[in-house]
Amino acid sequence: MLQQNIKQDKFIVDLNGFDGPLELLLSLAQKQKVDLKEISITELVDQYLSFVKNASKLKLELAAEYLMMASFLTYLKSRILLPKDCLEDELTASEMEKNLAFKLKRLSEIKNCTEELFLKPKLGIDFFKRGFYENTDKKVIKKLDASLIDILRAFAKINSKRIFSPLKFIRESVFKIDEALKSIVRLVSRGKNWVLLQEIIPREWKGSKVKVRSAMATTFAASLELVKSGDCILEQNSPFQSLKIKSKDREDNK
Repeated sequence: MLQQNIKQDKFIVDLNGFDGPLELLLSLAQKQKVDLKEISITELVDQYLSFVKNASKLKLELAAEYLMMASFLTYLKSRILLPKDCLEDELTASEMEKNLAFKLKRLSEIKNCTEELFLKPKLGIDFFKRGFYENTDKKVIKKLDASLIDILRAFAKINSKRIFSPLKFIRESVFKIDEALKSIVRLVSRGKNWVLLQEIIPREWKGSKVKVRSAMATTFAASLELVKSGDCILEQNSPFQSLKIKSKDREDNK
């Protein structure tokens, strides 16, 4: 069926949905239901000329390419019907016939591939894009400008982080002043006149010189507190001699 539309004061012709004369010729050849290599060119020419003749009755002026194909097919048919002795051209009718059959076969294969492509899943219909775009990796080439000193500093910084360990202080136990006060009061209340400060240090503290010095300082501070409060008397006979302490109540009782 011929369809026509008007656009910009010109006829736009669509012959049965064909895109060109070769496709129309292919459709007519396929109606013979034979291999394209074995089609009857004379019968195909008659069908094509009949088709174009019906189209020309509508006085359409845009069928030039169809008319060119019709003239070529008429020429081809005449060469087929003429004796071979009358042909002087380079291409024989058989060669032209094979060439046309080859073009029709190639067009048929293209149409089949096109149909297969349209049967594949379509974007936006059968499958959809993801909701976000994936980040594409970008290659960044950095040119480093570093001296030997910079490299050594960076190496030292990395190496120091690897071998670094936090410094932990082990806190030693100390002889508290409250404990020293209790020990002094207990010893001076036993009846002795004088008690050396060394005797107030607990036995467990005498195994280390560091602990002895720490306990001695604590004991001396505790004895000063007792002297200050008026409970005890602290005495040293001569410089660098041992300090001794006793209860002030016992001194008053004398």
